[in-house]
Amino acid sequence: MAYDLAAAPELAEVIAMERECCAFLDFELRMHADAVELVIDGPRQEGADTQWLFFQFLPEPQAPGVGAECACCRG
Repeated sequence: MAYDLAAAPELAEVIAMERECCAFLDFELRMHADAVELVIDGPRQEGADTQWLFFQFLPEPQAPGVGAECACCRG
């Protein structure tokens, strides 16, 4: 996930708190010229538990048959 460079200090604070409660996750901040990237990695397990951890970061699934030609999906 990419954020504005100004968010780096706040992201570092959030990561510190998350490391305390979620030691099984790996957090990494990667600094780029125009953004800071947050990388979160978790255990390599299959199943709903791992998916649950990251579902809020996944793109919304589209309804079957809905594509770019649908007026509700145009920007």
